[in-house]
Amino acid sequence: MSSSFKIAAVAASLVVGACTRTAAPIGDGTYYGYEPTISISSDQPDAIWFNKNVLVVRNGNVQLEKSPRYLLNGRVVASASDGGFRTFEGSAQVLGGRTLVGLRQITCDYCEPPPGDGPLPSKRVREYIVVLNSDGSLELDHVRYSTDRDERPFWLRESARE
Repeated sequence: MSSSFKIAAVAASLVVGACTRTAAPIGDGTYYGYEPTISISSDQPDAIWFNKNVLVVRNGNVQLEKSPRYLLNGRVVASASDGGFRTFEGSAQVLGGRTLVGLRQITCDYCEPPPGDGPLPSKRVREYIVVLNSDGSLELDHVRYSTDRDERPFWLRESARE
């Protein structure tokens, strides 16, 4: 093997190793996330709807509660019924070099179960790959979760009051 080929092979392995994240279990705790949703208020077209998500992890068990909110004129308003209050349960595990969470919908106040799930509690488990960040936050289904209750996404930081 030529020395230039050896150097290229070592360089490639270093690049791959630097870009690869090691899977790890999700730490026990309560994580908060904000999930943008479609607007459901035709009478308030400027309202920005989202779910305030609370993810609780204990000994590999996971519970996720989604509560609808909207931002309008600098104020965050908790919806009494619009948008539905969904609760999911499941588990987290490290499998095949990835951190996975499997969730199934348990309840839904003011909403219907997703198509194909049948009556609640659902038998259908949806699996998600979790990205664990170096700052202790995580990403699950395109939503960033942090243990800091007051941390907000950029679109909710400016002039939003709850």
